[in-house]
Amino acid sequence: MDKDDALALVERLAVEVPKIARVYTNGAWTEAVYQSLTDFKQEKGWKIFSSVKCYLGEYHCDFMLFEDGYGCRLACESQWQTFRSNANELKWAFDKLRGVKSDVKLFVFEGPDTWKDDIREYLEDYAQLDPVETFVFMRWNYKQWECSWWKPSVAGVQTEAFNPIAFLGQRIP
Repeated sequence: MDKDDALALVERLAVEVPKIARVYTNGAWTEAVYQSLTDFKQEKGWKIFSSVKCYLGEYHCDFMLFEDGYGCRLACESQWQTFRSNANELKWAFDKLRGVKSDVKLFVFEGPDTWKDDIREYLEDYAQLDPVETFVFMRWNYKQWECSWWKPSVAGVQTEAFNPIAFLGQRIP
């Protein structure tokens, strides 16, 4: 899965997730992300873990899409309603994406305006980053997605500052 495929998937999720969720609860939004990824994996002929349904048997991240004979194509962490919980919850959820091998690491979340600062500390000084991986961020801000992506510029500790590139700001009717 390359960056362009990942960005197209994000555009799809931006439309599908709010429609599927219908109500604004943590469980409904996580289930909607799972359903959207399940539909996508069927089109690709991949597998999703956990394979039963979300919340049953999480494999490191909330959801992972695998291709037989290749490995993990997409790892997804989904974190909602962080404004009601400990601020470190967002960092903890994102941190799981650092520890998994995957072409694309998708972070779908609701978080504060300071999310880039919160994530920066987890990426800039991390020695196990690789330019082959792409991080994609989908931040829900009440009625709008703010989406961006970032790739490490070098293997290991980064020589450039974390500066994700915005590519989609979409309001949901």
